[in-house]
Amino acid sequence: MNPIVRALLIVLSWTCVSGSNHAAELPDTAASLAPRDLIAALAALRQPYAERPTDSDITGRIVLCYVGLCLSGSVNELASFGPWLDHARTLVKERLAARGGKPPQSWAEAKPELWVAWLGGDAQAAMAGLNAWPEAAKDPLGRALLACARRERGALTDRDGPWARMALLWDGEEVPEAANDPRLDLLQVHLAPIGHGGGPVACEPSVRQWVADVAWMLRSRELTDAVAVPHLQALAAALGADKEEKDRSTLERAIEHAARRAPVIDVQVLAAALEALDAALDGPGGLDGKVRTFVGLGDVARWLADRSVRVLWLAMSERGWSETAVNTLAKPLAARCPAWPATARLTMGGDVATGPVAEHERLVVLLTNELTAPHRLSPRRSAALLAVVMRGPRVEESSRLLALLDQRLGPDEPAVLGWLGETAAKQQLLTLLAARLRYAVANGYRDLDAVWYASRVEPGPLLDLTGLTPNATWI
Repeated sequence: MNPIVRALLIVLSWTCVSGSNHAAELPDTAASLAPRDLIAALAALRQPYAERPTDSDITGRIVLCYVGLCLSGSVNELASFGPWLDHARTLVKERLAARGGKPPQSWAEAKPELWVAWLGGDAQAAMAGLNAWPEAAKDPLGRALLACARRERGALTDRDGPWARMALLWDGEEVPEAANDPRLDLLQVHLAPIGHGGGPVACEPSVRQWVADVAWMLRSRELTDAVAVPHLQALAAALGADKEEKDRSTLERAIEHAARRAPVIDVQVLAAALEALDAALDGPGGLDGKVRTFVGLGDVARWLADRSVRVLWLAMSERGWSETAVNTLAKPLAARCPAWPATARLTMGGDVATGPVAEHERLVVLLTNELTAPHRLSPRRSAALLAVVMRGPRVEESSRLLALLDQRLGPDEPAVLGWLGETAAKQQLLTLLAARLRYAVANGYRDLDAVWYASRVEPGPLLDLTGLTPNATWI
């Protein structure tokens, strides 16, 4: 039986402690990129880790679960949903310390750490590691990483598994039946075209999945029935399901079923989901405390909160960003959930430059709060909304907000450039990103836009692209 399927059968909810002390029964973390599968795998690895916390195979699988959870959305927003990259980096540092600072001694040991290096924008470290281990060429995850680091598909095919299919989608390749592949993250599948100027984005499926995932989060044993059930009942009522049911599992299944069929781009549905997240954001994280769970209620809530920015954008895109959509969806949602920064973006309509000044001012206040003490948005996700400020009438606030962002995130965060680079270039604000651009070029972050922006800030020799061929991602 597929280890991921077995983990899902064993783990009655994603907060159960499960797993095995036999290495042969550890979950295959390369088998799926579907977020629920990866979260179930993290739960299944708790007991093995508790028994052998220095086992590099176990910690490597945990890191790869976190990496898989980072691979969502378009290629320009890597690792910007949830705390997963931070968790992966913590474990990589611990693995390095356990080796006494020595480099990995095998490809299996190097693989998860090279993925984390690439997620941090260090393509040179990823390429050097791949070149050092011939075994990488025989491993589907090695070939997928090579394709991502070089921004070209090479010998990768869609038959190499879900990680390969993910890399091909980002490269603008056709991947048959990707939207129906249960091993992939639906949000990643539908947003992949954004990174290479592809066709229209399918909006509603990702909104449906997010609503269902919020209900799934409410199954957590870290929430009492007194907290979880009212939020499940509110979601059920908004979707037209049975709101009188009191059993958590039954409610969650009813919501999952309704979310596939009922209208979800609806004020009541979206507001109920955001309010449910508010009840869970202060939950524990997987690396908190002495006993590690690797994925806690707070982690999942923060992941879904970050995804809400993109999901709400998709909801408005489905409605065409019309004045009617602003009046019937954006404004009522902002009135009910005013503390959520993404709602300020929605009320600006399709053209943020001409959006209401009051909404820009509200967004500046909310972002200041989030960057000072992150709660509803991670700093990486706040960068997406900082780009909105840069394009609006409060552009003078950009340098102050970016200074707050820089206190939270170092230069090894490609998603920040993904969000802010183009806007900063158009608004003559590239100097605010000078340190990040310098790091990107120095570490081989092979995005030609970043290279061009860096040359405008600090004219000098261009990045050596010898041996690389252009592709759709660069056009």
